[in-house]
Amino acid sequence: MLTRSIVVALLTVAASVGTMAQKTYSNKDIGLSFTTPAGHKVANVEGESGSTYNIRVDPTTALPKNARGSYWFDIHSEPAATCDEPEGGKERPAGYPSSIKVGAAKLLPFSENDAEAGHITYAYGYRAPSDGRCWQFKATEREGNAGNYAGKTVSLPKAAIRRSFLALVKSARITGR
Repeated sequence: MLTRSIVVALLTVAASVGTMAQKTYSNKDIGLSFTTPAGHKVANVEGESGSTYNIRVDPTTALPKNARGSYWFDIHSEPAATCDEPEGGKERPAGYPSSIKVGAAKLLPFSENDAEAGHITYAYGYRAPSDGRCWQFKATEREGNAGNYAGKTVSLPKAAIRRSFLALVKSARITGR
């Protein structure tokens, strides 16, 4: 019984730590706020009022040492005149909804892939014009070829990445300026 109580207490503490790690990010210049998923942080913000903004969200939780890749999330905002269909079309990975409603914007899926020497980059996300701006929420996974690594490797935790990315997008609020 004591062991069960300790396990329940540890799970409760772990759950509360994950909740506390979430933070709300707000940018009044572009009229956007969102909640960073647990285990992630806003790593970089570039842009200026009335122009293009890019916000990068990185994981703070370390991937396994034998993981063969990395990932990050981007939120991109620019004047709506540039909001055209991405080259990759509307393909989306399994488990991603066909659209996501964020305020008045109906975000539609897109995907982009790029191969480099020894690596493949997969990018997927949602894009739509709203409030005179083009909004793009993108998850990028960069995986290395298993042959580039010594020893046994593991793939990126795709289900966990999907959950975190969708939580970020669904938490977004486009408030306008």
